[in-house]
Amino acid sequence: MDWLISILSIWSLWLLGRKDSRGWMVKIVCGVPWFLLIYQQKLWGLIVPSIVTTYLSIRNYREWRLSEIDKRGM
Repeated sequence: MDWLISILSIWSLWLLGRKDSRGWMVKIVCGVPWFLLIYQQKLWGLIVPSIVTTYLSIRNYREWRLSEIDKRGM
């Protein structure tokens, strides 16, 4: 599970560095294995940061998409 989380995290950062909005979707999907890992390993101290980073990823994705729509004049 930790390998999957690592690969998804690195991939999302790579996509975002290339200014590819799909990076946000990968980042959001990456939250699922995080929550599973937290539950399985009982790492309850990581639940709040995971919720916050998932929320921020969703927010940032929305902001990114709205910015792209504004640039296109739609």
